[in-house]
Amino acid sequence: MALQIGTLRHRVTIQAASEAQNAIGEMVETWVEYTTVWGRVEKLSGNRLFAAAQMEEPVTGVITIRYTDGITPKMRAVVGGKTYDIRHAIDRAGRRQALEIMVSEALNG
Repeated sequence: MALQIGTLRHRVTIQAASEAQNAIGEMVETWVEYTTVWGRVEKLSGNRLFAAAQMEEPVTGVITIRYTDGITPKMRAVVGGKTYDIRHAIDRAGRRQALEIMVSEALNG
């Protein structure tokens, strides 16, 4: 897949889960910034949406970014105030140039 840099118009923040202690000593899950990059956000439609619906985990969109190592399904993406759960991060060409991040809209963003 040839990555056309001009199509990366959205600011995408990838966040990783972390545990922190609150004021009363309880451990609570928080989200910390892993990286912020430019990306292309696409909602799935037609055949791609149908194929994604066959997956065990629902996928509603794809975020394409320059290749970034370490992105996992335990992370989430935030774009324009909207939060997405990461389902898969795929280097389709295997050339470490672009990463397709399959996402679904988070219910508890």
